[in-house]
Amino acid sequence: MEWRADLICQNFMPQDVDATLSIPLSAHRARDKLILAGTKNGKFSVRSAYKMAQEATWGGKGAEPSDPTVLTGIWRCGLAHPERKDHCPGLSERIIAICWGIWKNRNEVRHGDKGRAGREITRSSLSLLEEFQTVNEGLQATRMNAPEVVKWLPPRPGCYKVNVDGAVFSKRKQVGIGVVIRDSLGEVVAALSKKMALPLGALETAKALEEGIQFVSDVGVRDVIFEGDSMNICNSVQGLSEPPSSVQNIIAGILRRVQSFRTFKFTHTKRQGNVPAHLLAQHAANVEVYSAWLEECPSLIVHACEPDVRTLLTSE
Repeated sequence: MEWRADLICQNFMPQDVDATLSIPLSAHRARDKLILAGTKNGKFSVRSAYKMAQEATWGGKGAEPSDPTVLTGIWRCGLAHPERKDHCPGLSERIIAICWGIWKNRNEVRHGDKGRAGREITRSSLSLLEEFQTVNEGLQATRMNAPEVVKWLPPRPGCYKVNVDGAVFSKRKQVGIGVVIRDSLGEVVAALSKKMALPLGALETAKALEEGIQFVSDVGVRDVIFEGDSMNICNSVQGLSEPPSSVQNIIAGILRRVQSFRTFKFTHTKRQGNVPAHLLAQHAANVEVYSAWLEECPSLIVHACEPDVRTLLTSE
């Protein structure tokens, strides 16, 4: 199901055309409803109204001068320009820490607590700064010394894993969708690279998952694990969080459609574990409408799939 782009272009202003076409449509013809665009769940709340007013007041930054995020920004500015710290290393960090301590003490007094002496504020602020620097230096060293390795994990025998991904072609106002179906041995059973003339934006993975489900159904697979690298979409289909308002109808359609499979499951992986689907999504920029492969591995993802197969053979 797609928008009648010709009618929309005839009846709306250019900026409204893009905004309308960026709304993904469910293949299951869900009913229209009003949503508040400024919130993830599409519902009004006092908090959402305050946030919108705050963004209008502070030029879209969404933070007041006394907000800790502002202090974080100032802190980062100091760290980003080492030439400013040559005369006294660490001075900007100490100044910001003490200012934050004064601000915190002022708020405590306003809420009825007893104020602290200046020396105590300075001492506790610098102590907190030292602790912050020590912890973050340790975390940075850990990340550098032990990089995380993400591998594709096979499904159980008799089941198939379906990796999906989406790519945005902003200048063309299009999205690409990649789908790879693999068995328990890591062999590619079917694959899809599809282009859609929709400026969907950051949540294109929801549409990719919907297209993947339709493709799997056409192939005839009955026991499936669907996997993607969008944590938001994965949490939404698993019922762990409410889906973003812009894709609620898509998610609802997905949950109805998967009931037709004998068994199904949704899992999340990082981008490193979803490379073949990502490559097919990128490749969609070069196809007319779509390209499908059955019982063969597309040449453009062979190099990305072979390491997974070798790993499985070695572990047996």
